Amino acid sequence: MDNLKRSLGFWACLSVSMGLVVASSTLVTLGQGMGIAGPGFVIAMVAAWVLQHFSAQSFAELACLMPNAGGIRSYTQVALGPLLAMVATIAGLGIIGLTEVANPSLHHLAQMDFNPMGWSVLSLTALAIWLYIGIEFVTPMAQEIQQPEKHIPRAMSLGLLIIFVINLLYGLTCIKYVPLGDLAESLSPHILVAQAVLGKPGLVIISIVSLFATASTVNTVIAVVPRMLYSMALNGELPAVFGKLHPRFKTPWIGILAMSGGIGCFYFGGIANAGNIMVYLLAAVSSWLLCYIVAHIDVIVLRLRYPQLKRPYKSPFFPLPQILGALGMMASFINIFPDPEIRNTIMRWSCLFIGISIVYSALWLKFVLNQKLFKPAPLEPVLKYMEMEEPVQSKKEVGVAFGS
Repeated sequence: MDNLKRSLGFWACLSVSMGLVVASSTLVTLGQGMGIAGPGFVIAMVAAWVLQHFSAQSFAELACLMPNAGGIRSYTQVALGPLLAMVATIAGLGIIGLTEVANPSLHHLAQMDFNPMGWSVLSLTALAIWLYIGIEFVTPMAQEIQQPEKHIPRAMSLGLLIIFVINLLYGLTCIKYVPLGDLAESLSPHILVAQAVLGKPGLVIISIVSLFATASTVNTVIAVVPRMLYSMALNGELPAVFGKLHPRFKTPWIGILAMSGGIGCFYFGGIANAGNIMVYLLAAVSSWLLCYIVAHIDVIVLRLRYPQLKRPYKSPFFPLPQILGALGMMASFINIFPDPEIRNTIMRWSCLFIGISIVYSALWLKFVLNQKLFKPAPLEPVLKYMEMEEPVQSKKEVGVAFGS
């Protein structure tokens, strides 16, 4: 049986973990969040950073325990059964398609109220979580990573820190040069900021930045999602064609072509230019929150069910990060936006998508695979599969793993 090659080191892990996060949509989210809450949005950013750090710990432990390129599906299938595994995976994949999305300063930060919204600023935590979503996308590639128990948790932790610092500096620049109301109402606040700071040259610069940010997102999606499709195909949850590897590069090339086509349809189909981007982003966040909650539950269930199992990486202070992380994600979902009308619209979209995922997964498992919906898969076959992997490859083969 063909296997993926272990050829990726720490810097490749860091690049992949940050690749989906560095997207032009985060510039929109950050600008609008700063416009709504002013400097107080930093509080929501810190809360989201803490929650995402908890999620990173859970994903790191699960990926090192089962590094078979299946991501959240493999972890949940062993912990909670196939139904929740497929629902979590479909939710995670579907929202990617939904959202793929120096002049003198105008204000003095010292003269602003730091947090005019008070404690209600925490209702923007879900919006701030979008600034870090995708940091865990390195975990489905664990089977291709050298020393995953070291590189994966370090890459995600460092990636979160770098992203927070960059977003903090950019966010403070937003409110220093552009009125809060303009930021909150604009569909492209990053363009307003670039023009206010640098004038017309800023428009050129921000266009280039947005282009590279979009390329980073697309590159990460094409690199990671086909690995998820590959694992699902091997498990019989997708057509077998997605389980084929390129004879020379050993990459899941059918999935890569499928994702490339899907992204092209997204952009050329006009979805990427949707006006009400805030609703789409937060509807995507709500679905992603489900994946994070399930990951935390997976860690807890597997620790209790297999306490003696050797774990290459263990989440520190278990189960505190998992409990606090799951509760925090639930609270962020319930209070996903301060405006009730927008919150209700987001909830409708979220429930619709999650409901479709549940129905599809249940029907496929019941009538195509003939599996019990809530019967956990045994862990032993997964561990045996890991033992069949090829030896670690040399660093010279990093490019080959991506077919370059």
